[in-house]
Amino acid sequence: MSGWCADLFRAVGSLIYWNTRKTLFRLRGARGQAPCQNPSDSGRANETACDACLHWRKPRRFRHVCPLLAISPAGVPVCSVPAAEVRPFWTRAILFAGAGISAAYLLLVILAFGFLKQRGYEISFATVALPTRWERFPEIQARLFFNKGREAYAAGRLNEAVLALSFAFEKSPENYEAGALLAWIWQASQPTLSNRIYLQLLRSHPDRRAETAQRWYRVLLNRGDFVSIAHLAAEQLAEHPASTPAWVYALLFASRQAPQAGLLAKALEQASAYAPEVRGVLQLEQTLRTLDPSTAVSLLLGSHAGLTATPLVLYHRIESLIRLKHGREALDILNNQGSALDERSRATLKLAALGMNGNFPARRSEIESILRAGTTLAAVELLTANLISYPEVQLIRVYFSLLEKHPLAATADNFGGYAALYCLAALSNDADRTSMLAEVLRQISGTPLTFLTGIEHYFHGDAEDQRLTTYLSRLQSLPIEVVFALYERTQAARDKPKEGRPQ
Repeated sequence: MSGWCADLFRAVGSLIYWNTRKTLFRLRGARGQAPCQNPSDSGRANETACDACLHWRKPRRFRHVCPLLAISPAGVPVCSVPAAEVRPFWTRAILFAGAGISAAYLLLVILAFGFLKQRGYEISFATVALPTRWERFPEIQARLFFNKGREAYAAGRLNEAVLALSFAFEKSPENYEAGALLAWIWQASQPTLSNRIYLQLLRSHPDRRAETAQRWYRVLLNRGDFVSIAHLAAEQLAEHPASTPAWVYALLFASRQAPQAGLLAKALEQASAYAPEVRGVLQLEQTLRTLDPSTAVSLLLGSHAGLTATPLVLYHRIESLIRLKHGREALDILNNQGSALDERSRATLKLAALGMNGNFPARRSEIESILRAGTTLAAVELLTANLISYPEVQLIRVYFSLLEKHPLAATADNFGGYAALYCLAALSNDADRTSMLAEVLRQISGTPLTFLTGIEHYFHGDAEDQRLTTYLSRLQSLPIEVVFALYERTQAARDKPKEGRPQ
């Protein structure tokens, strides 16, 4: 085997060396002794020894380099042509070189492919073998690190997740999911970087602008960055009319949470870019804030406040009456004109009006009616948000009793619903249910969720950190309606000396 390998390496060198010397010999006119023949021999065919293969383990193998080699009856390697006819065989050299390079390249490709697959790369053999496909390697590499980052994040290894996702997004900025997950992880610890990534995603993925805006909005909401929410909502209202109701409410909510920032007035500066009903609702909201409560109620009870009664305008009108503590009037309008609204909007407004009125029997009947139709995630989100906004101890107990009879399925898709119920139980100082719901959340997530204890302390009022945003960034799966309710309840508690709410 060693002899064969030695002859193989000799052949590689001989193809170049002897063909080069023979070429020079021919260029000199093929006069005198041929470079590959024994100079002491006659130079005649089949009588002149071949010096080129003297050191080969098996001289016969030299025929792969020069087919003019012959073996005499005595077993001596000789040249089969006279010196003047010695010539190079470049075609043979090129073919052998090509075959050798191809074989070596194929071997390297097989080794590289095996190594990459063993490392977890989702790559095809053709991508490794064809240079024209090598430009796709950064994308494939980014996909591998994205998968690693996602797995690390799911396992709670945040540092590892950040490193992997950062590398993935750097290698492949078009990897939307890597950027979105990285921005989500950074929302609390690196808000500036998180915002920068969301801006980059908005620009580089125009086909997913609406989705990116929704993701960013949720992050900003968890952080309590109401100024950025207002700017984002204003941009979306100008660019995406199809999602108008959600962004109008986002803008109104942000402006109410940060009234000193003048967010609504700033949004109205570009009102010409909005749809007429949006412009009308925002202008009406701005007007209501300048009026005393009785005048504002009179305006809302007038001829639809001068606006066409679209579902958006009707919802805002009824909600404004509820906020001004005129739940009865809001219910009257809802009963007479509510058919223009979708079922969820009607239920939300009805429960809010009943909660503002403190109508226990009607609220209980409405809750039972909704749960009778099925304990769904949407139903739990709606009812839990209402009971957080308008808490009533006895009604909360009734609600939990009904859920015990017909519980929400304890699945990953319903994690947000159980997180909302956990917040309601903690706010209600129901230690047993809080503990039970915490255990359900841990079982669903498969992680210890050690931060739940801190959230419970916050809701009980004995946590060192009294910022709601600290806990929202940890319990990121809360439904948006519940997040709104928690902010409003926190605001109500802050304003309690000036404006109380039924407890």
